[in-house]
Amino acid sequence: MHARYLRNSCLANRFQVLPVLDLLRGEVVRGVSGQRNTYRPIESRIAASASPSDVAQAMRGLGLTRAYVADLDAIQSGPLQTEAIMACREAKLKIWLDAGFRRPEDVASVIQQLDVERVILGLESLSRRDQLPEMIRATGDSHAVFSLDLFEGRPWNESPDFRDTDPLELAAWALDLGIRTIIVLDVAAVGRDTGVRTRTLCQQIRQMSPEVTVITGGGVRDACDVERIEAWGCGGVLVASALHDGRLTKEMLQRWTS
Repeated sequence: MHARYLRNSCLANRFQVLPVLDLLRGEVVRGVSGQRNTYRPIESRIAASASPSDVAQAMRGLGLTRAYVADLDAIQSGPLQTEAIMACREAKLKIWLDAGFRRPEDVASVIQQLDVERVILGLESLSRRDQLPEMIRATGDSHAVFSLDLFEGRPWNESPDFRDTDPLELAAWALDLGIRTIIVLDVAAVGRDTGVRTRTLCQQIRQMSPEVTVITGGGVRDACDVERIEAWGCGGVLVASALHDGRLTKEMLQRWTS
């Protein structure tokens, strides 16, 4: 029933590996299980430093063309890290930006200010159900991505509107609002190298709406995990630690970047 919304997804016919750049106080940090008070600047085998410019250039060097950029300052109600985001763009990465959007005017301002390819509307940042349709209208449904943020399989949001809701119901709600791309991310697995835990939910969403692009991540260990996620029917995967630790190399990525 959602197919009429989903015909133009830019990822519909090509599996994408999307590197994640978590920005905090102007540097790229290593995320672990959403415990942001413990995040430290990334130590990487592929980047010369934790500066957004160096990390973005390293991702381009691996043949990657898009990046999921999470502005953790903005997500935590701080100022937008405009310079850091622009540094990623200047490395010629197409940016999918999560800046903790809560109001349609914030979305509109960022679209006007920064040339981002997609805007991430994260469950974590919502306090009411009526926020999402307002921001989708401000973004345009072909550019809006809904991030179904989970923690150990439950909605990562303490609002009464979301905390006890079945994740599959939240996915259906987003699809009915016109969302064409959904990220399914269990934050508890991020940076833990435990393997991705979202297979069942991803496949349920695909069964509900076969044309939706589902992207997942959190816990990716190596190229075998990426292959498994592609076999689930997903349209992409979010990765960070496996790239910086050298467990996903340029040669391994060629299947998805050539």
